[in-house]
Amino acid sequence: MVDIFIAGSGPVATGFLLGLPADQRMSIKLFTTVESSVDAQKSISHHAKLNVQEKLYQAGDIDGFPITSGIGGLSNAWGGVLVDGGFDDFKELYQSDLIDKCSYSSACETVLGEFSRFLNVKLMASGGDRRFYALSANNKYCWESGGLSTKPLLESICSSRGITIENGELLQFTEEDDGLINLITSNGTFKTKVLVLATGVPGSVKILRASGYESRVVDDHIPYQALVLKFKRDRDKLGKTTSPIDEIVTDAPITGVFYSPHRISKQGLYKISKVAAKIRVLLVQSFLGIEFNFVQVWGENTSIRVNSKFGLLKTVVWLIKKRCFPIFFRKTRAGNGFHFLGEIPSIPRNVLCTSGMVARRLPNYHPSFMHIVHAFLSARLVSGRLSS
Repeated sequence: MVDIFIAGSGPVATGFLLGLPADQRMSIKLFTTVESSVDAQKSISHHAKLNVQEKLYQAGDIDGFPITSGIGGLSNAWGGVLVDGGFDDFKELYQSDLIDKCSYSSACETVLGEFSRFLNVKLMASGGDRRFYALSANNKYCWESGGLSTKPLLESICSSRGITIENGELLQFTEEDDGLINLITSNGTFKTKVLVLATGVPGSVKILRASGYESRVVDDHIPYQALVLKFKRDRDKLGKTTSPIDEIVTDAPITGVFYSPHRISKQGLYKISKVAAKIRVLLVQSFLGIEFNFVQVWGENTSIRVNSKFGLLKTVVWLIKKRCFPIFFRKTRAGNGFHFLGEIPSIPRNVLCTSGMVARRLPNYHPSFMHIVHAFLSARLVSGRLSS
């Protein structure tokens, strides 16, 4: 039997391990479905979800939502964007009354400090309570120039604490009468006092369903994909259109990320538009000073301003103000987004879900840093419960 069994080896698992006091004696087992990971710290041309390389990271799916796998979090190689949304956002996202502002701020400082040991973390912008960090970027308009992989930090923590990263898959769990959790894995059965599901939303839903609990994945905060046309002469003076940082910091209801078609693989483009994938060779060319961009339109997943027809009209106006002229829109198909929410059932007290499984909404920014901090603080609460 172990004190804590962690399923998953990505950023959230790293955050949870960081939150466990180093001087507290406890037995920990960490399970991951891969023996090693390809290097997720690559340029945007190796974006794990825009450049579909199934043999490298695809580990199945649930209802069409991809389950990805990689030590350090391969599916998070979207450029290394870390947004501290502030304490008020944290409380609203996770509806947690057990964490005070001082604990939240301390957790953010610790996580950023640990990340800085292995990654080049830079503060790019701030506004109100929000702080926007990026990895390996020269300025905030080239923010997707580095990937977020916590593999070096995760391996360092495990090495210093004598934790073995074990290759295997958690299949299902049951609760016993004494509150212990019985685990059925590909490597046999185990018992644990606390089970931590750090397997992402689709992966967690798969495990919960197999264990007899109703759960599902719901859509994320990217309601639309768009193909837009813009003039090359505007490129320099409209550099800000390639970065949503200013809009995120000021809590704009709509923002988005612009990608040149040559940065997206044919397979990745196919997820956005079958027609675009077929004419990709034409789209990467420039004609008479004109070029094409693909846009991921963002908004809070609870925001009627984005998901309604009126929201679509506002999005068109938002693009035109940036001198980007939309050619077509399409609603993001289930499973083709980047961040997911999960519906969580009533589960045993000693089973801890993480990330989008416990968030009540998705903000209009990358939520991964907030998920990591939430896992860190959850670990502090779990360690206190175990020690008592």
